[in-house]
Amino acid sequence: MTNPKVYLVGAGPGDPGLITVKAVRLLERVDVVLYDYLVHPTLLRHCRSDAILRCVGKRKGHHSKKQAQINQLLRYYHLQGKTVVRLKGGDPFVFGRGSEELLYLKRHGICFEVVSGVSSAVAVPAYAGIPVTHRQLSRSFAVVTGTTKDPDFKKTHIPDADTLVVLMGVHYLEMLVERILENPRFNSGTPAALIYWGTVAAQRTLIGTLGTIVQVRDKEKVLPPTILVVGNVVSLAPVLDWVGELPLFGRRIFVLRAAEQAEDLVSELEALGAEVFCMPMLAYKPISRNLRKLSMSYLSRFQRLIFTSANGVKFFMEQLLAHQMDARILAGKKITAVGPKTADRLRQFGIVADEVPTPHHADGIFDMLWDKVQGESILIPGSALSREALSIQLKSVGASVTALPIYQTVPPKFSVYPVKDGDYVIFTSPSTVTHFLDSKMATDKKITCFAIGHVTTEKIHEMIQTRVITATDATTAALVDAIISYTTDHPNS
Repeated sequence: MTNPKVYLVGAGPGDPGLITVKAVRLLERVDVVLYDYLVHPTLLRHCRSDAILRCVGKRKGHHSKKQAQINQLLRYYHLQGKTVVRLKGGDPFVFGRGSEELLYLKRHGICFEVVSGVSSAVAVPAYAGIPVTHRQLSRSFAVVTGTTKDPDFKKTHIPDADTLVVLMGVHYLEMLVERILENPRFNSGTPAALIYWGTVAAQRTLIGTLGTIVQVRDKEKVLPPTILVVGNVVSLAPVLDWVGELPLFGRRIFVLRAAEQAEDLVSELEALGAEVFCMPMLAYKPISRNLRKLSMSYLSRFQRLIFTSANGVKFFMEQLLAHQMDARILAGKKITAVGPKTADRLRQFGIVADEVPTPHHADGIFDMLWDKVQGESILIPGSALSREALSIQLKSVGASVTALPIYQTVPPKFSVYPVKDGDYVIFTSPSTVTHFLDSKMATDKKITCFAIGHVTTEKIHEMIQTRVITATDATTAALVDAIISYTTDHPNS
């Protein structure tokens, strides 16, 4: 990006889907991202691989950087000619000290721009089924900070509004309640709610009144980050709790694939209420010596090509294109794809698969082809870790088979998201099992494993003492069905 600038950007309240399109586009382009503690970690996957990422966030009692240090970092990177995003939770101008940072930049002649975010003051109550306004119940609302330098809140102004939303409202809750009750609009019977970690899987909503909410906090041991909502609109929460009705609400699910490879799965799981973390356990490296074999004369030997993965299609076709060849070189050959994802990747290169087996795995390919391939010469370009079983089976019925490894899997470089007890982990291949264990992400954690394919299930049982649920088919739909079914049968696991 030319003309380095500092962008003050709102990340939204927690749910990574609530970040704005403009914010995502900036994260994809800038050199440096200075982000807050409450920013959802999956948002950082939008950043360039070479971007500088630094957590400078502050939370009660755990200040990573003081405000003056953050200001100095903004100036430091700007003077280096770098474009910077200062990524703050919620909206940067709603108790986010964003204006203080911009005043500092202004004093030092640094160009800046503001990208507003979805404020937690509105979104968190909405995720708890609490509208901040309602024509009969609340014609006004006010947002208040629950932190102050006033030790007893006597000088703290409490606005006169039908609904109060208090950010960071749990630490000084007793004094806040006392001040709010000084307003004749409210009384000890006025509904009140505490919403902990709103918009993500850890969200908890605790309902009481101004007369009981302190006892509710103490009994449930509620900690920050928590928002306090006061007003008659809180009474709508049990009726409008749309999030609580989603079948996967409250579940954290780790998908051990890159986001672009798991887009459909992630979208469906999030739509069902899950908080999803994409953590690629595999990186893919081409095997150049074998890819160089893919000449016109070499390919002319084969009557059929079998693709057992979308990655195999990618490396195969990219090799052809890099050497001025395209799909026309495959004219007259039968093309088999192991499943719909592989068939979709072929279609992106202008090739429609002749056959896609059901079920979508190597045994399914053999069951579909065993009586059709006698005398055929078949090429299977794929992973170095592909099993030999398919080649052996096809040879047994009279086919001539060449398995050509054109890529290999290697452990990726990644940022580790903390795995917690009760999390779900989706494994898509035996390699993901190995690399997941090597990452030490889930040491001593009680997780539930979901697998695509019995080979992957066997690998999990070999290496982990845990519960494993296997999808009935190697499709997104079958996997999602397995997750919903398990969650329904084990609501408290």
